[in-house]
Amino acid sequence: MKKLLSLLLTLSLLYAGVALADTEITTDGGTGSTLVTYTVPEAGTGYTVIIPASVNIPQGDTSTTMQISIGTGSTLESGKTLSVKLESSANSFSLKLAGGSDTIAYAVKKDSQAVNAGDDVLSWKGGEAIPAAATLTMEFTESIDGKTAGDYSDTLTFKLSLSTTGFNADHEGFEDGGEVDW
Repeated sequence: MKKLLSLLLTLSLLYAGVALADTEITTDGGTGSTLVTYTVPEAGTGYTVIIPASVNIPQGDTSTTMQISIGTGSTLESGKTLSVKLESSANSFSLKLAGGSDTIAYAVKKDSQAVNAGDDVLSWKGGEAIPAAATLTMEFTESIDGKTAGDYSDTLTFKLSLSTTGFNADHEGFEDGGEVDW
């Protein structure tokens, strides 16, 4: 029985090899066929968001700017939205004296509007051109007169999120089993 199964398996492999081989036509009017294949690659998404490692408010000034941008050559799948949010400030939007307790309050603004923790500062929808850089202004909200001399700092944290845009999956009207029109 084992010899019979081995023989059948060997024959099936031989026939499979013939089926995948080139077609040879040896008679007038004979035909042959060729399978044409192509694999479409998955849509590529590759993006770079550029956030400065640090910014400095020059001595004598009360504000400075920084830009957050999406790198050239970035790609985003249609139907997706990339958002850059100001997630948090380590010192609640105060520059804190290194090794001390003195602080200088400041505000972050975009287009003259206050930006708070959790607010979007830049977004990009797939299928659209890469947006212009977002310019953020860090501006003192209190006087520096009488402040202890030294270096003051704060750390802003930004968060990227990628979401699907389009259909709103709201469940209104589904709870009661009522009729739904599409």
